[in-house]
Amino acid sequence: VDSRKMADDDDFFDEITTQSHEPAVEEQVQVRFVTKITDPSLRIPDSNPIAVPVSFARYALSELVNHILGLEVPRMFDFLIEDKLMRETLAEYLKKKNQSIQDIVLELEYVEIIPKPDPQRFIQQDDWVSCLFANVQVEQEPTFVDGVRKRNWESSFFFSGSYDQRVRLWNASGHCLFSFNPHSSPITTIASTKRQPWKKTLTLITAAQDATIKTWEVDANNGSYKPESEQTYLGHTDIVTSVAIDPSVTTSSSRLRFCSSSWDKTVLIWQPYHDYIEGEVKESQLDDELNEDERLAAIDIIGVPEEDNAKRRRIVTRENTEPKQQLKGHTQVVNKVEWMNNSYNIASGSADHSIRIWDVPSGVSTSVLNGNEVVNSLSFSPHNGLIASAHPDRLVRLWDHRSQGREIIKKKMRSHTKWVSDVCWHPQSPNLLISSSHDNTIKLWDIRSDFALHTLTSHSDKVLCLAWNGPSSFLSGSADSRVFVHSLPALPNEQLK
Repeated sequence: VDSRKMADDDDFFDEITTQSHEPAVEEQVQVRFVTKITDPSLRIPDSNPIAVPVSFARYALSELVNHILGLEVPRMFDFLIEDKLMRETLAEYLKKKNQSIQDIVLELEYVEIIPKPDPQRFIQQDDWVSCLFANVQVEQEPTFVDGVRKRNWESSFFFSGSYDQRVRLWNASGHCLFSFNPHSSPITTIASTKRQPWKKTLTLITAAQDATIKTWEVDANNGSYKPESEQTYLGHTDIVTSVAIDPSVTTSSSRLRFCSSSWDKTVLIWQPYHDYIEGEVKESQLDDELNEDERLAAIDIIGVPEEDNAKRRRIVTRENTEPKQQLKGHTQVVNKVEWMNNSYNIASGSADHSIRIWDVPSGVSTSVLNGNEVVNSLSFSPHNGLIASAHPDRLVRLWDHRSQGREIIKKKMRSHTKWVSDVCWHPQSPNLLISSSHDNTIKLWDIRSDFALHTLTSHSDKVLCLAWNGPSSFLSGSADSRVFVHSLPALPNEQLK
């Protein structure tokens, strides 16, 4: 059996196989199968190399591994050579490497394949879906199966923003919990603080083409928001394209910190602490309890005080909604901004063909990654340190800001046929990401392959935005006014960081 590479790996089970027309006795090469799979029933014991025909590719190799393991129910495997997924025959690989089959043993690592994501359901909206945000970053109490730690994630709701100027909160069943109009123009971006078991409310951030940013207190348990909690942040002079919350922030709005990008070519840092100033209090108020924010502010203002002194110099609060910092350097529209793996660095992508890395404390751009295409969107992976970017030239690019010169661009991934609108790393895997395009498709990539793993054609119009809804689900929004929820089988631990 011979298996040939395809332009896209849409479905391993549909891969075309043909009977070999080689002579009965054909060239063979020595291979050794290895794996990081922890399930003992799927591990081949250490043994001597095995001679296999050079015409074998992944389908035939998978059949061979199933035969060696003696599996009653077949499992489908993929294969890595030198940490790259096989998409060719062994003969083609050896020819490309200019290697002889003599005196060589190929080490093939087998991994379970990642099946094609299933478009579980869709939610019809009234207008184009411009942005999505899934609040899923809370890991519940872990469980252990056969001594292996299993990750459990809460994925109970998500937000969507649309061109009809509405923001909606959806539960896991696709039911709209509430909908409201926070702005006077189409919504461009949304984000929220993490949901925590001990906290009833969270802070929602919305932004729009009207150049404003607003925050709201949301009770996701009751499916409601507090209109009186609205705060408006003015600083940008043109369309706000994205917002991102400092990853160290939990749920307290008084400790909120976020950044934003805009058509005005700037990145702004916002730290809307209450503006605490000293104020005298009446003797009758001395017995009042200080709340936590007042206590911390008292320490900030007058040092570590005695309790009565802190009470006497009670703090008067005033909401501060001005930007704390402005980062300038881009010469064109800034389309996307994202915190990296700490509170000190930000990555921004611009229409000036560059990605900039910012040191937030100093406000300095410490690295400029120059390309030759507009950056529509970007995503940073804390698991491998790489930045994935989306571009109008139909490519997804991988950047390593730690490298120099030509080594900065690690990979150019080709498969889309039109403008790539968004890209998003898997929340746990260092190898998987998704991309969306104006060709109406979503692609699931493994960066160890030159081809997309799967192409999804759920939408009937250009796909505008993406968001992971936990490690086993992702969302997509489109000009067809639909949000699709796609499910993905849980990845085995060996494929996670």
